[in-house]
Amino acid sequence: MITVQIFTPETQSEYSAEAVFLPGTLGQFEVLKDHAPIISTLTAGTIRLKTASGQPHSLAENLGSGSLNAAGPSAAQASVEGGSEAPSGEITIKIKSGVMRLKNNNMQICCEI
Repeated sequence: MITVQIFTPETQSEYSAEAVFLPGTLGQFEVLKDHAPIISTLTAGTIRLKTASGQPHSLAENLGSGSLNAAGPSAAQASVEGGSEAPSGEITIKIKSGVMRLKNNNMQICCEI
């Protein structure tokens, strides 16, 4: 698992993810467990976290209204992927820009949403 910490000017949240899909400045990319250390800038787009089943969605709600879609019975309509709900076990976060750092399966993302 990858521990993902997301920092915005307003709040901080933490998740456990099996895979993280990021909108890199040079294009979309995926990070899996045991990925080599990396630092990347992020552009406007969507961060997708593939979570283990049972991931608590209350953490997701701390990031701000309308910017996040946590799959589940109370999931909001996604503004990405044609307005459909995210697949079960997936959290999506729309960002304007940011930076990501990964080392030893610990990822920090500082972004504006």
